[in-house]
Amino acid sequence: MLDANIRRATLADAHLLAGLNKDIQQIHADAYPYLFKQPDNFAEFVADFETRVLRDVDGFVLIIEAEQQAVGYIYARAVTRPENAYIHEQKLMQVDSISIQPAYQNKGYGQMLMNAVREQAIAQGIRRVLLDTYEFNSNAQQFYAKMGFERMKIQLTLDLNQQ
Repeated sequence: MLDANIRRATLADAHLLAGLNKDIQQIHADAYPYLFKQPDNFAEFVADFETRVLRDVDGFVLIIEAEQQAVGYIYARAVTRPENAYIHEQKLMQVDSISIQPAYQNKGYGQMLMNAVREQAIAQGIRRVLLDTYEFNSNAQQFYAKMGFERMKIQLTLDLNQQ
């Protein structure tokens, strides 16, 4: 078993979280530079964690620590989609982002964070966890499949600038 501690993030962790997010932001910015910003403006990322993520009343951020340092985080939020003529009401736990520092990947830390989100969902009476990932991110897709996630929906895009 891994020697790690999972704790809930506070506003004081905004700077730490922005740093933990940098690698995953870079991967996305490299793959889709027209969509994702480069992680150059660190202050902007800190501010987003302070003003949006850590103040999300329906969400929570968990930080995983190992070897006396933070090695990753996960941001999830409870979502209720109301019933309408086509679908039943859905109560979901949506994983917005997860990031594990490269040196700590494939060692079980991500799995520990996902299990903590699963436990939080169950504690709130939620029976489904939802997330999405980009097509290029095969590592994430393999990780999620290993965690038991299944494809449910495929989203397509048409770039009108390319026509």
